[in-house]
Amino acid sequence: MKWIFLSAILVSIASTLHAQSRGDRVSPQTLDPLFLSQLLKEKIDSVRMRKGLHSLESHLSLEAAALHHAEYLEAKNMMSHNELNMRMRTPALRAEAFGFQSRYVGENIAQSYVDFHGNHYGPDGQSTYEEVADDLLDLWLKSPGHHENMLRSSYHTTGIALALNHRSGKIYAVQVFGGKSTTLARY
Repeated sequence: MKWIFLSAILVSIASTLHAQSRGDRVSPQTLDPLFLSQLLKEKIDSVRMRKGLHSLESHLSLEAAALHHAEYLEAKNMMSHNELNMRMRTPALRAEAFGFQSRYVGENIAQSYVDFHGNHYGPDGQSTYEEVADDLLDLWLKSPGHHENMLRSSYHTTGIALALNHRSGKIYAVQVFGGKSTTLARY
């Protein structure tokens, strides 16, 4: 079951790799979550490198765990690091459920909006991919625990995923961090 899910992620990645630009306007109808996730990862790696840390290696199992939790948060319309399902209750249990093995697992979560309805960005209320990624990064940088996760030297791998509520434009971002892994689903 895990491998079918991971295969679906790979197919999804391959099918959505089309030209996007950081300056492209984004709306709930046009969001490319993979592009936005990659842009957010680049920004987090940049923060880490400015502090003398290595960039994080993407890991499919952590991306699957992040996607699972982002979709959970969106479905429940809530923000929490824990789930009701005991098998998936914590970030470490979710990472393990998707095949990731490590002593170190952490998680960042954030909620923002893809379409700011004229309140923040752009004359038409639509923000760019760059602005949404900057907003999510800023939320994590302003949170001491989330900021600490980004800069933890014991983390070597990561997975980032987003879930979108198309009606509200609310976006849920989840980044799962891991230490050195014994699994091979890296890319």
